[in-house]
Amino acid sequence: MLPLVIHAQTNPQTEVIVKNAKGESVFAYLPDTPDPDIKNLPKEITAHRVKDPVTFIRLLAEYITEKSSNDYERVKKAHDWVALNIKYDTESYFSGRYASQDFNAVIKRGYAVCAGYADVFKYLCDALEIKCRIVSGYARWNIGREIFKNHNVFNTNHAWNIVTIEGENYLIDSTWNAGYLNGKNYVIRYKTDYLFVDPSLFIYDHFSEKVSDQLLDPPVSAEEFNNLFFVRPTFFKVFETWPDLVRINEIVAGENVTYEFTLKEGYDMSYGWYTQLGVQSGSTSYPGRMDVYKITVPNLKPGKYFLRISVKKNNERTYWSCAEFGFVVKDKD
Repeated sequence: MLPLVIHAQTNPQTEVIVKNAKGESVFAYLPDTPDPDIKNLPKEITAHRVKDPVTFIRLLAEYITEKSSNDYERVKKAHDWVALNIKYDTESYFSGRYASQDFNAVIKRGYAVCAGYADVFKYLCDALEIKCRIVSGYARWNIGREIFKNHNVFNTNHAWNIVTIEGENYLIDSTWNAGYLNGKNYVIRYKTDYLFVDPSLFIYDHFSEKVSDQLLDPPVSAEEFNNLFFVRPTFFKVFETWPDLVRINEIVAGENVTYEFTLKEGYDMSYGWYTQLGVQSGSTSYPGRMDVYKITVPNLKPGKYFLRISVKKNNERTYWSCAEFGFVVKDKD
């Protein structure tokens, strides 16, 4: 069981409270809400973006500093500009032919893969005189059918950042807060799930090349990472309790098994069962708002399946996947 030391806590009606290692509240912001100062940059700043990115970053940093009261707010604004203004370069990702990910080229182009996001964010933090470094490592891009595979976690496939504020380190992934890949389509979706993330939550889908960059003591081994169940930080934000499930669970065909999940107020949940290849088995269930959700395993034939759990805020229309659990259904003896 991983240690759970929360740096940021939230519910859909209140601010996210960022805490330091001593448990002291150091910053607060509205979840999934872009900073209005960044959404409405003056034209005298944006006019330099394409013709002179260096000047653009300098002016942007000066503007952010003027509009901010502390380094946490400066980092939030820097994160918001990157997440709102850089789109994921799906063409390069799927072709394997990458354009330059240097901050200069990315700012001009407006497209990047993770390395470009991380480089732009670091350059902007440098201009703000905030210590920031780029972290490389392995990230669980796709869940579902990948749940039954053990990947080489030392095969680097992602980049993110660590910022240092008041002597403390914080994890930020602006790429995953800008949107996500749905098949070969990029869905623009600004979020704050990966802003000032608790290290004990971040480790569920990010495994850094350098052990020290986990920001965990003790660190998680490669084997332990592979055994973690597949969840996003959102899962821990919206659920009060969940059953004692692991990454891959074994049940007997025809066995009557029910799992209970307790959802926090302000959220709704849906779920569906899928075969190992990602083919849905039955239809998605939308049980409506309740505090305790009971999920009963359907009558599945022997084979491999996964349960996908999605959530949304009460005022949202779209459900977003936040957890998947594998199941091996065995024949009766």
